[in-house]
Amino acid sequence: MRMLLHVLPLLALFAAGCGDSTPPAKPAPADQAAPAEEPAAQPQLETVLDAAAGEVHEVICGCALEEVGHCGEYIKVGDQYLELAGDLGLGPMPFCQKDGLKARVTGEVKDGKYHVASFALVE
Repeated sequence: MRMLLHVLPLLALFAAGCGDSTPPAKPAPADQAAPAEEPAAQPQLETVLDAAAGEVHEVICGCALEEVGHCGEYIKVGDQYLELAGDLGLGPMPFCQKDGLKARVTGEVKDGKYHVASFALVE
């Protein structure tokens, strides 16, 4: 009887360890492997560009330009001055009565105006 007391726990462990007799599933061959998850889509970047990547241009108040004659923000692109469109983050009339201003700017020319994506005055 004593021996039976020692054998019963071993039999119980053996029975518990011998569960399902089906073999484990084999991994699929490489050519039939499940497709890898695609990385999460990156958020769409709108036209928000870093001013550090832009080009330096002369900027001037329209009142200093004979062809304009009134206050406004203008940028020299090539040999012409274009009105700046968009928020420069500088408040009203930032170029008025100031000479020799330059800015690093990114954006696009559309409808005769320079639409600013990024803007930073440079010294």
